[in-house]
Amino acid sequence: IGNDSVLHCLCEYGRVSHGHASTSVGVWFSPGEIGMAPGGVCGKNQRGACFARGFGCWHYTMPTDRRGREQCKYNEALKNAKDLKAAESARDEARKCNADYNNILQKAKEAKEKKRRRENEINSRI
Repeated sequence: IGNDSVLHCLCEYGRVSHGHASTSVGVWFSPGEIGMAPGGVCGKNQRGACFARGFGCWHYTMPTDRRGREQCKYNEALKNAKDLKAAESARDEARKCNADYNNILQKAKEAKEKKRRRENEINSRI
C-alpha cells in the first residue's frame, strides 16, 4: 500500500494483542530477509513479515484482523494509495495528451514551413 508506517503499526499491534512479544521487545515490519536479523541469522525457519528482537529474535505473521486495521488506519492508507495511483495515472495521461498535442503542433509547423519553402522555390523560378 506504499506506507510502511501502517505496516510497522500492524506489527506493533500484533506484538501484544496476539501475544507475539512483550512491550520490552522491539518489533518492526521486515518483509525482506525472512529468518535474518540485522547483522546475523535469527529464527531461520520462522515465517512472517513482522520481526521481533529482544532476548532472542523471531519473525511472526502480521495480524490482519479488523481491530488492528482500524487502529493502524489501514483502510485509509489503502484508499489514499488508490487515490494517489489514480491521480498519477491522470497526470500521466495529461502528459501524454500534452506530448501528442505538441507533436501535432510541431508537424503542422514543419508542414507550413515546407509549404513556404516550396512556394519560395516556385516564385524564384518565375
